[in-house]
Amino acid sequence: ARLGASAPIVLILSIAVVIITQFVRLVLIRELVNFSISEYIVRVCCPTMGVFVIVFGLTAVLHVLLPSTIFCSFVVIFSSICFTGLFIFLFGLDKQERSLFLSFVKRNSKK
Repeated sequence: ARLGASAPIVLILSIAVVIITQFVRLVLIRELVNFSISEYIVRVCCPTMGVFVIVFGLTAVLHVLLPSTIFCSFVVIFSSICFTGLFIFLFGLDKQERSLFLSFVKRNSKK
């Protein structure tokens, strides 16, 4: 007897569960406070998906172009982390959040 499922099925199901529970949370919070789901989608989900698509594309290109060695795997992982931070800063934050982040970095880098 085999227990469990293959890894891709488990991943797909867990992503589906996360999406469903997030939707339920949004509906519940909308009932409790003045909350716009459409504004949430525009201000949070769209930038998040944009960052994901860009970072996934760049790291996929790196993965294809570089040879299959352990060093190149570390390069792809490290670049993925750097790309994620950069594109979150550029596309995931609005102007006020970027300036707040930069002032935080400047204030803490002087110590």
